[in-house]
Amino acid sequence: MVEGADLSATTETSVSTNGTVILDERIPLTVEQAFALRTLFQAKKERIELLQDVDARINLAYQMLGVEGREIVAGELGDDNPHLMLKAE
Repeated sequence: MVEGADLSATTETSVSTNGTVILDERIPLTVEQAFALRTLFQAKKERIELLQDVDARINLAYQMLGVEGREIVAGELGDDNPHLMLKAE
């Protein structure tokens, strides 16, 4: 929810030929609310893109280790005895 948002909205209802009710709502925003939403959506998009990049790098690492497609069930990534445990096939 956008803080300070005026949630009163005009609703236009129309009925299509097959009886389906279609609601179109227009919710007016202040410039500040639009800016806040735009900023949040941009941050979300950047976060998704970052996660996709990290996932691609992890998948590449799995390929390099030869474990792509295998289920990793445990492991230790510290400096002392690092390893991965794979589920038995």
